[in-house]
Amino acid sequence: MKKLLAQVLFILIILYMLPLIVVAVPIVFFLRILLGLNRIAIDGKGKYVFKEDQQVSLSVAELGSITFNKPSVNWLTITPNATGQGSIIQIHASQNQEYAWDGCSPKFILLGLAVGTPDGAINPKTGKAITYYASMAHDILYQFRKDLKGCVTRRQADRVFLELLRRDGFQLAEVYYLAVRLFGWTYWPTF
Repeated sequence: MKKLLAQVLFILIILYMLPLIVVAVPIVFFLRILLGLNRIAIDGKGKYVFKEDQQVSLSVAELGSITFNKPSVNWLTITPNATGQGSIIQIHASQNQEYAWDGCSPKFILLGLAVGTPDGAINPKTGKAITYYASMAHDILYQFRKDLKGCVTRRQADRVFLELLRRDGFQLAEVYYLAVRLFGWTYWPTF
């Protein structure tokens, strides 16, 4: 009940602010291009960085059984799950090879203030923001959309985001999913 109430309240706030959002999103988008505004994450440096001999395996059903193994991208593999359902996204990092992303987008520095989408509270199980793994997998799928063409659609990438947000217990998973469905096209151009 609490979760439903929080989601309804958040949606009502969004609907109340919708006219401002409709006007502000294009303005911010063009200001970012014209003025070179930098996207940032909560660390203030512009990104999360996954490095130092770490590996994460994210099991996702939404992708089906696909394989991605590109020699020039040896830190990322996607393989079919041994159970036959879904795939495993494996991200390998080291001190010499790291992956950086900006968490839940958009985030900007505007007049010295960090403005943008919150990454949520710290997940006690992982010690990281609750959206950390979902945003990492989502950004990877968007970044390699050209290489994954024919294997992964934008809808599937967005559903992976939702699946991982739900797995980690994020209360506003559906709201964040709606946001990537509505605005993700700005980062997923057709080739």
